[in-house]
Amino acid sequence: LKDSEKEALKAIELDPDLRDAYVILAQVYLRLGRPERAMEPAQKALEMEPSAKIHFIMGKAFQKLSRKEGALFHFRECVRLDPEEDLGARVFLAALTGEKASENATRNYVRNLFDQYADQYDTHLMDQLNYQGPTVIEAMLHRFVPKENGMRILDLGCGTGICAQVIRPYARDLTGVDLSRRMVEKAHSLNLYDHLEAGDALA
Repeated sequence: LKDSEKEALKAIELDPDLRDAYVILAQVYLRLGRPERAMEPAQKALEMEPSAKIHFIMGKAFQKLSRKEGALFHFRECVRLDPEEDLGARVFLAALTGEKASENATRNYVRNLFDQYADQYDTHLMDQLNYQGPTVIEAMLHRFVPKENGMRILDLGCGTGICAQVIRPYARDLTGVDLSRRMVEKAHSLNLYDHLEAGDALA
């Protein structure tokens, strides 16, 4: 993130009218837990050209600063400019107003969140959160399921395929499904699934 901050600042220094650099800088400050610093570049980008994404960033910054009215305004503007709800701003509006978010808004928010998370997902889970899912699954399969059974396995919420290496020896057919298209792309690169689909697990 620090490198991204430096690169964005350098880009702005070279071209003060480069709107995308301000957007990136605002996102970096949000991820660094510095919403007050995110406000200035976000506002600059907003003045250049309003967009749903900038309003979303501004809404999150206001929310983190406990400035409810500002957050409501920007999340509502995001919804107005993002009728497909790809950013899931209605989820944040629901949290602030007590209203119920639609299933579509919730689904789109989760998809967008994990699309952004895909590149750091495995490292974060295994190295920082000490995720034990694959280890537990492997132990249970080894104990109760003969490998020669050759099961058809559906890996719902497969993510980046973090459990695929454990499951593959037990499967004659392995299908993975995840809401995040970016996660599915990462899983596809493992070449361990017979079929992969980006979509809702319920469907």
